[in-house]
Amino acid sequence: MKSYEKILKLAIEGELPKNISEGNFPDIDIFVELYQRGFIDAIDASSFDGIAYLNPKITFEGREYYNSIERTTTHPMTTNKNKTKKVFISYVRENSDEVDRICKKFKEEGISYWIDREDIEPGKLWKTAIKDAISNGAYFLSCFSKEYAEKAETHMNEEILVAIDISRKKPFNSGWFIPIKLSECEIPAIDIGAGNTLHDIHHLKFYEDWDTEIERLVDMIKREEESKQPDIDGKIFKKQYIYQGLKSLIERGDGTGFHNADLGHPVYRLGASDASEEVLKDWEYADSPKNNLLFKMLSKLTKELKQSGIEDMRFIWWYDFSKWSDFCKFATDVYDKKRGYKKA
Repeated sequence: MKSYEKILKLAIEGELPKNISEGNFPDIDIFVELYQRGFIDAIDASSFDGIAYLNPKITFEGREYYNSIERTTTHPMTTNKNKTKKVFISYVRENSDEVDRICKKFKEEGISYWIDREDIEPGKLWKTAIKDAISNGAYFLSCFSKEYAEKAETHMNEEILVAIDISRKKPFNSGWFIPIKLSECEIPAIDIGAGNTLHDIHHLKFYEDWDTEIERLVDMIKREEESKQPDIDGKIFKKQYIYQGLKSLIERGDGTGFHNADLGHPVYRLGASDASEEVLKDWEYADSPKNNLLFKMLSKLTKELKQSGIEDMRFIWWYDFSKWSDFCKFATDVYDKKRGYKKA
């Protein structure tokens, strides 16, 4: 475990010294870095005699960051308790034979799955067990069919509603909710948020070509899991630190890194409005994606952090600076908020 992880763990457990100084805390530099990043809150009692902090406590951001490290120290398909995360399979009893075929394929491919008739332990409340399994599932596989459509009531509907509620909290287009059709049928138009319904999620048609579709399903699950391996090592930690420092320059609102020290300058208003390249060229003398060093650094860091899986961590401080338009939107929003402007 790295030093910053140990310090965060001690802070979460309330075991950090009440008075931290250079004399009693060997990793004082790392502590200061965590404090400056907002991961630890403390009273800064530093003076000419040396660095000192009183009553250190973990912050929400610090706990969130530590949990993200815990989630990614093992394969993404595992939990912090080292139990394998499983693909939750939602179905109706009439489709047990088809679901058994899917389970057999998953076993062959080394994909762990959760199915009610096998995984609810004796003595457990089944509704609670199912909700927990969906919440902790690597994916939610919803098996639609004509048998499902013909049912007036089914527990599968409850499972779907729980899954939709959970999927709304996940990154957009995460691919966590996977609908499949075992037979020709209609997928219910249940609202999933942002003006979309279940109809809008791409589904697999097993009834048309079982072998091809199940191979697509297996490939998708394996490919997604491989791409979700975030690299939370020292280099990534430093990149996050630099990224947050640069982002804070904009959030201060004093115009550092901007033309005429003015975040509300017309060149940034135009950039935020997704103006055409021709219009933006007329303002290159003021600023542009090629000339703004702050944007170039943030854009580069954003792309590198995205490749490391930063978006899967869902940090509340994260913002995508990949595009000039988003950079300008962020800057002008800071400018407007500092001056109390309200959008029409």
